[in-house]
Amino acid sequence: MPTNTVSANALLLGGPYRTAGHEIVAHVADHGEIFKMRVENRYDHFAPTEEFVQRGESALRVFRYARHTYVAE
Repeated sequence: MPTNTVSANALLLGGPYRTAGHEIVAHVADHGEIFKMRVENRYDHFAPTEEFVQRGESALRVFRYARHTYVAE
C-alpha cells in the first residue's frame, strides 16, 4: 500500500487566533512564496523568512504570519 512520503519542511509561527508559543509544522512546496493555509472561513498567510530551526533531524524554514483574507462566497 502506498504511503505519503511528503515530509514537513516549514515552521509556521504567529497568527491572531493562536496562543503564544503555538507552532505549526507543515510541508510548503515553494519556500520563496507566501504560504496560505485554510482556517475555517479564511486563509492565514505566512511569509517566508531567512530563518531556519532544527526539529529532530529536520531543518525547517520559518514562516511568520503576515495577514489573513476571507474565503469568497
